[in-house]
Amino acid sequence: LGFHPSGRYAYATLQGTNSLVHYAINGADGALTLLPGVATSGLKPTAIAFNPDGRFCHVGYSGVGGGHVASFGIDQSGAPIVPPSTTSDGLGPLDLVADASGRFVYVANTFSNDVSVMSIDRITGALTVAGSVATGLAPTSILVSCETR
Repeated sequence: LGFHPSGRYAYATLQGTNSLVHYAINGADGALTLLPGVATSGLKPTAIAFNPDGRFCHVGYSGVGGGHVASFGIDQSGAPIVPPSTTSDGLGPLDLVADASGRFVYVANTFSNDVSVMSIDRITGALTVAGSVATGLAPTSILVSCETR
């Protein structure tokens, strides 16, 4: 599951249907209401992350030739805009996170034993691979901690 920064929407990646669905969150009781529309996210999506401003979301998924990240714009109703742009790097992306500045996405790749660093185009949300860093064996999650000064 992923949550829009506004707190108004929740999103689920569905491995069985290779898709992304979204829900409205009732602010009074937390109830979820499935909203219309399904976005194809790629083969076996595993994780979702949002830019801090909520304009884009990024979904990690497996695919032919390795790991990929689909980047969707988010419209005013909270729906993912299709088609997404796609970036490839690493193998077996299991988790990803956007940093607080909205400039980078970090992807934990369990089969290539690394973390991919991708820069985010602030206009389109498209990602560009900036590099990768080796990790220990099979990373499964990632978290960015921000220090305020």
